[in-house]
Amino acid sequence: VHWNDPPDHVDWIFASDFTAVAYLRAMKDENTRGPARLVVPRSSTVVLVADGYRSKPLELAGDPAEEPPHLTVVLEPGANAPSIQGTVRGGRSARVVLRWIRSRTQFEEALDWMREEVMPELVDRNERPLAAYDVGADGHYSFGGLPPGSYCVDVAAPGRTPRRSVVTVPANDVDFDLAASARLEVLAVDGSGTPCADVKVHVQTKRDACAWSLRTSSDGVAVFPNLPDAEFQLVAARELQDVCDGGVLPFERTAFFPKDDLALVAGETRRVQLALVESVPVTLHVHDINDRSIEGANIAISLQRARVPFALFRGDDDVRNLAGRVFETDIDGEVHLELLPSAWNFEVWADGHHFHRMFMLERGAARRIDLELADD
Repeated sequence: VHWNDPPDHVDWIFASDFTAVAYLRAMKDENTRGPARLVVPRSSTVVLVADGYRSKPLELAGDPAEEPPHLTVVLEPGANAPSIQGTVRGGRSARVVLRWIRSRTQFEEALDWMREEVMPELVDRNERPLAAYDVGADGHYSFGGLPPGSYCVDVAAPGRTPRRSVVTVPANDVDFDLAASARLEVLAVDGSGTPCADVKVHVQTKRDACAWSLRTSSDGVAVFPNLPDAEFQLVAARELQDVCDGGVLPFERTAFFPKDDLALVAGETRRVQLALVESVPVTLHVHDINDRSIEGANIAISLQRARVPFALFRGDDDVRNLAGRVFETDIDGEVHLELLPSAWNFEVWADGHHFHRMFMLERGAARRIDLELADD
C-alpha cells in the first residue's frame, strides 16, 4: 500500500477475513512518501484510519502465486462521523482508552471454554489497545472511523475509580460517572506469618478480569491506590509472570483461593493480609487398616485441579514434572514431596491393592496425608 499525499502518521489499520482478524499498526519511515508494507490475509477488508482524514475501506483479494497488489490510496482530509462517543462526568484529566474485541464464533467460544477448563494456561484474554482520548473540560470524547464490531471502552482519572463498558459500533451516549477510587493495601506473609518483601501481588476484578500487579515494599506491603468499586480476586507469590507489553495479564479463574476474595466500595481504604503461594512440604503415608506402614508401595501423583496460577507449575521443575512420575515408599511407608496448594490425585499400588485418593492441599505448614489400603 503506497500513500498519496500521506499523513504524518497512520493510527491503525484493520485487516480481516471470515476466519481471522488481525490488527496492524503502520508507521511510515522518515521519507513520508515511502510505502507502508502490510502482510494481510489474501482475501481481506483493510480499513485505513488517520488523524485528520476520513477513513477508507479497501477490499483486497490476491493469488499467492501473483505479485502482491501495489495500491495508491488517497485519503480525503476531514473528520470521520463518530463511531463511539459519550461524556465522562466526575473526573478531571480523564483518559478514555479504546480496545478492540474480536468477535468469536460459537465454535471458538466452545474452544475457549475447553481450553480454560483443561488447559487454562493457553487462554488469552488480551484486548488490543487501539487509541486513547484525553477528555477536556466539557467531558466529551469521541472515536471515529471504526469498522463494525465490538469494542471495549476504558476510562480512568486520577483519584477516581476506573470504569469499563463493552459496546457495539455505532454507539452514542456511552457515558461514564466516575466516583472516588478505592484503595487496597495488601500485606503479603509466608506460612509463619512473617511479612515478605519483593514478592508479586496480583489483584484482578472478578467480573471482567481487569488486573493490576505490584511488588511488595521492604515491609511486605503492596498499595493499589486507584481501584474500582468491584469484587476482587487476589494472589501473591515470589515470582508471577503476569506482565506483557507493559500491561498486566489476567489469570484463569482457578488461580485464586475463594477465601481471599473481597469487595471494595467507592472511596474505601482497606488493608488485608494475604498468604503467599509457596510449595508445601507433604508426607504421604501408606498403611493398612491396622496402621501398619507399607514399605515399597508405589504412588503416582497427578494434578486434579490447580488452585494457583498455572504458570507457577511451569516455573518449578519438581512440581511441573510430577505428572506420570511414580514414587516408592520408604521403610516407614512414607514419601516426602513439596507440592503447590491445589487439588492432587494419588494413585496407589500396595500389597495387591489399587486405589485413588484426591486431596485438596491448602496453603500453610507441612502436611501429612494418610493413605489407608483400599480397593476402588
